[in-house]
Amino acid sequence: MSNSTDRLSDFENSVKLAFAGEELSNEDIECILGKSVKMPDTVVYVPNFRVGKLMYHKGFDTVLGYPTDKEIDIQFVFDLVHPDDQPFVHYLSELALEFHIDKDMDEPFSSMFEVNCRIRKFNGDYMMMLRRSTGFLNQGGIPVATASFMYNIDFMSDVKQVHSRIIGPEKTVEEFQKRMDELNANQTKIGPLSRREGQVLRLMAQGFGSTEIAEKLSRSVHTVNN
Repeated sequence: MSNSTDRLSDFENSVKLAFAGEELSNEDIECILGKSVKMPDTVVYVPNFRVGKLMYHKGFDTVLGYPTDKEIDIQFVFDLVHPDDQPFVHYLSELALEFHIDKDMDEPFSSMFEVNCRIRKFNGDYMMMLRRSTGFLNQGGIPVATASFMYNIDFMSDVKQVHSRIIGPEKTVEEFQKRMDELNANQTKIGPLSRREGQVLRLMAQGFGSTEIAEKLSRSVHTVNN
């Protein structure tokens, strides 16, 4: 049995293999993630940004009530977030991702990004869930994939708004808060658009296509299209 550090290293290498085109079975990924996928009332998903699809998902049926034959993809996961929460969750996730890239934090689980928001169940109701994610970068520092875990916190009546934080070493937490403050201070408002959406819009106006914009912003074509 590999220790925790070896398992995380194996997962990072596996993500890079998947990035290059190799496929992993659900059993492979569950073995790598270990106890995380065994927790009850937990939704787990692992998107691969390069190919724009989920490598693995679990709990959408047992926790959120969706049929087992429901197609679960990245867009579906994004659309589960309450419309009023989507702009905040998207923006905060962008801040966390940019921070990880800037800090070259390519070791999985060295820090976790945490955000809570309302998630839509199959019956149309929403419940508050806490999402914890860790990112994987390739050797060029480009985001390849994330592993995300969502927990039901609807019973916490005092949690009604979107909040986020970085979990990790104290220095990491302090630097993320500083980075977050800086980006918020420099945020360029373009109507209801986020700073990132504004960048995409300006590049579109200059005649660039989705692939070119994705390369310029170090994002996947799927993200740009969204």
